[in-house]
Amino acid sequence: MIEARGEKPETWIVRVGCDTCKKWRAVDLDALLADRGGNFSLVNRRYRCRLKPDCSGWNQFYYYSGVMRPLWDDATTDRWMKHDSQVRTT
Repeated sequence: MIEARGEKPETWIVRVGCDTCKKWRAVDLDALLADRGGNFSLVNRRYRCRLKPDCSGWNQFYYYSGVMRPLWDDATTDRWMKHDSQVRTT
């Protein structure tokens, strides 16, 4: 992540959004690097919502470089959808 951060202009940002409460915020990449180390990546990751107390949604990451784009691939989308469907039916 350090190399990717160093190659991107300052206008390149990462945001996190919740699929349930619809809250958004910017991700402090420098703080994330300091906390997790240079090999950490947000690509194909999601976490339970930390943007709103008591929200059970998923936080997903997007990068902005002119438009917001997801930080996950199609295979990960399929995996997440299968997981979420199984959770809803149990």
